[in-house]
Amino acid sequence: MAWFLPKKPSGPAKTVKELAKRLTDCGLIEQKQFDVALSSVPASKRTPEALIDALEEAGTLTNFQAELARNGEIETLVIGGYKLIYRNAAGAFARVYRAEDKNGRSVALKVLRGRHASDPRQVAAFEKEARMAAKLDHPNVVPIRDVGEDDGRHYFAMDFIEGGNLRDFLTIRGKLSPKDAVGIALDIAEGLAHAARYGITHRDLKPGNVLFDTTGNAKLVDFGLGGEGDEGADLRAVEYSTLEKATQAPRDDPRSDLFFLGSILYELLTGVPPWPATAVRSERNEVGRYRDVTPIVDLAPDLPPAVVSVVGKLMAWRPTARYQTAAEAAGALRTLAASLDDAPAAEEPDLADDSSDLGLEDGGDRPLPKLLLVENRPSKRGIVSEYLSNRGFEVTSCDGADDALALIELDPPDAVLLMGDALGDDLFGLFGTLKAQGVSGEPLAVVALVTAAQAKKKNALHASGTCRVLAQPASLRMVRAELFRALKRVLSESRLIRLRDYAPSSSSKSASSSSPSGDS
Repeated sequence: MAWFLPKKPSGPAKTVKELAKRLTDCGLIEQKQFDVALSSVPASKRTPEALIDALEEAGTLTNFQAELARNGEIETLVIGGYKLIYRNAAGAFARVYRAEDKNGRSVALKVLRGRHASDPRQVAAFEKEARMAAKLDHPNVVPIRDVGEDDGRHYFAMDFIEGGNLRDFLTIRGKLSPKDAVGIALDIAEGLAHAARYGITHRDLKPGNVLFDTTGNAKLVDFGLGGEGDEGADLRAVEYSTLEKATQAPRDDPRSDLFFLGSILYELLTGVPPWPATAVRSERNEVGRYRDVTPIVDLAPDLPPAVVSVVGKLMAWRPTARYQTAAEAAGALRTLAASLDDAPAAEEPDLADDSSDLGLEDGGDRPLPKLLLVENRPSKRGIVSEYLSNRGFEVTSCDGADDALALIELDPPDAVLLMGDALGDDLFGLFGTLKAQGVSGEPLAVVALVTAAQAKKKNALHASGTCRVLAQPASLRMVRAELFRALKRVLSESRLIRLRDYAPSSSSKSASSSSPSGDS
């Protein structure tokens, strides 16, 4: 079955020559890549199916691309010059793919589903979303880089955000500290305030539409269809239309976004959504669902009163009782965040304190802890390597599980950082091997940064004190913290003292605690 309409697949390639022409003509691969695969298949076995298998095995085609190529849907894999790598998400209105542009840069490509492409009203709504959001340039909004149409396939390209979404994060973490929860809410409010300056509201604010980059920064995505009017009500988030009709708010009221921002903060603080999830439209239309929310203090009685007050004002039933603009809400959240920063820490002490009892004044000439980073994406590998190299690690890297095992045997590191989204299912075997074998019988510090899907299989990982698991989204500081905790079990005190930001000096402590984001 074709992924897109009206673009029609040509059917499976009947000859190797036809396969090569179709793969190269659409720009999915280069001729030299096909020739390499061709040379790996014996002449007597060169069929289109065998060549697709060879291209997949070599990594020239992804599993997703190979599947569509076998189905004869090669031409659907390139849209407007963007090569689809895999499907990332799907909704009733559109699908989102990880793709590559002509320069090899990763993008998220949102494509209108085929059944809507023949409806001018649906196409107009889709293009309107793209045009609105393309005006926005802010750290807390996912930017749209391109809007287009290719043979009836309507799309727009956004930056691809690596860290996952808030819904998956909540599924894994359950709830957050007031400080972390307010920090995320502030990011969202800042993004809303920026959009408001262009007369844009979100209209579909929910945890699944909040993404995290690799530093833990929250970004808004999928701005909805604000201002469509009653004739377009079926295209709008049901929750928004129900709230506004019940509270007699004006159409496309910016204060509606603040109500749903409050609902996100409520869940971040309690681990429980303010109303149960449902896909049944009649249930989503029930006014009491949004009006009769359990008071947050009933679920989290120990919350600071200032936090309770902000949540209450965001979720006030009467729009006039809420903050009146996103900028006002951001100001209140900023003030609240600062007060929480100043409050005594109730959780585990800063990691600077963990090394303050080592009793060593200087690392001297002792070697830096050696870290092997297993990551096959050059851009992400560069970011992580630079960050950790600047903080006391000697970093080397490799692409996959086999390379990692070979390097560990050749030049054993002190720690290994496994990037789950790069390793895929190989993560589980590699993590288990490193935990079981260590290095020459000695334990090895291992940290696995896993995706939401991998986290759901946590029983297959069996974390320990030296082999730790961290779920995305996570900041680089959180990764560094887990590495330090694992290394404390395997390194001597004299080696640990070389890790920058964990030295016992008072200046190090101050630097560690003064950064609002926690990343230095």
